[in-house]
Amino acid sequence: RLAMGRLQDETQLKKLFDVLAERYSDRDGGYVRIIKAGYRASDSAQLAIIEFVDRDEDAKGQDSGPVMTEEDEFDDA
Repeated sequence: RLAMGRLQDETQLKKLFDVLAERYSDRDGGYVRIIKAGYRASDSAQLAIIEFVDRDEDAKGQDSGPVMTEEDEFDDA
């Protein structure tokens, strides 16, 4: 349940172990690509785009889980 504590979403946990684990089982490493995306204007925090290599192009634009709203951001502060 350690992974569930980090992800905090049962749907994403299931996808991680049922779909993605199978997809990358034969790969020795290099699962993600990190692309620097500049700095956020409000606080100059570094931004990055993180994506899985060999990702499913057909899934692009589909629901990928919960989306943080502006209200959620203020709740965490």
